[in-house]
Amino acid sequence: MTGNAYKFVGCLLIVFSGFYITKLPFSPIYIFFLLGALLLFITTIIKFHSVKIDHITIIPLILLVYLSTSQSFLNPNLSSFVGYTLSICYIIFGVMVLNRLKFYDVIKLANYFIIASLIILTIDLIYRLIFPVPVIHPTRGDITHEGINWIYSYKLNSIMFLDTNFLGLLILSVLFLNLYLSKVTGVKRKWLNLLCIILLVSTFSRAAWLAAIISFIFIKYVKKITVTNVLIFGILFTIASSLFIAFYANDSSFLSKFEIFFRAYDYAKVMPLSTWIFGHGLGNSEEYLNIGAHNYLLTMFLETGLIGFILSALIWITFVHKTGIKSFYIAMPFFIATLSAFTHAVPYVFVSLCIVYELEKQTKLAK
Repeated sequence: MTGNAYKFVGCLLIVFSGFYITKLPFSPIYIFFLLGALLLFITTIIKFHSVKIDHITIIPLILLVYLSTSQSFLNPNLSSFVGYTLSICYIIFGVMVLNRLKFYDVIKLANYFIIASLIILTIDLIYRLIFPVPVIHPTRGDITHEGINWIYSYKLNSIMFLDTNFLGLLILSVLFLNLYLSKVTGVKRKWLNLLCIILLVSTFSRAAWLAAIISFIFIKYVKKITVTNVLIFGILFTIASSLFIAFYANDSSFLSKFEIFFRAYDYAKVMPLSTWIFGHGLGNSEEYLNIGAHNYLLTMFLETGLIGFILSALIWITFVHKTGIKSFYIAMPFFIATLSAFTHAVPYVFVSLCIVYELEKQTKLAK
């Protein structure tokens, strides 16, 4: 009975971890999370004597406590605070649930997550195609379709997120988790990959496109993390990035991503020591930089300070240490894409990471 309860909790927490609908007053993910967390609490109380703490959840737990205490003094943006702390909760709860499931139950849950995510992403695409939004010319004030401005008619009308760049993060997680599962199970899942690619192209997110291409090349040809492989791939990444930069050298949106670093550097020179240590509050970067931070690592440093930055980095380092190169299926596309666009609410990324971790752990134990 308890095993079935964990499966049901997994469905609530994991399968629907990407169900954000910003067009609604209250996104479905919060309902699924509250129900899942409540049922997990009840189930854990019933089986308290057999509950074991997985060491990989210790750092996320410390980060959660740190954010809950430090951010209360920094007046964070409520949406950003809830989004990021919820994402960290998904690591803790995700590992707790997956630890209680058998190998093929985890596979099944991962498949449900992929299919559910693709269904809502497809609905989002249909909505964007049917209901494009008008794009206003910045100086004339009239509706314009000049140049590539027409693209924004289909980028800014998502029912799930404010911008399709954030859709790209979810699609990347689904795509590369699907590729990982293909590797683990030996079952080709080409139609799912094809649908992911169609959805990814429809986002018009250049960061997501670049992340998908570079990450696919990496996981296909790099089988082990070595100094040589890192150097070779680093050189290739630098060349690819240089070509990408040259191609978009006159694109104001693209150039603004570099402007962020210059503003952050100037701001860091006058930041008080307390801000260096604790940050200026989740979601508050735009207030200090006059532009959103966009970059994941930069956001963590500015908004949670050195303490939050280090703890966030340690979470990823721990997963890499435990799973080796397999964690790169999720980590690499995420870090490349979030060089340009980042949202605080990324539970689906951490859920994907937890699935990889659990499957790799069970695979090692079975040997």
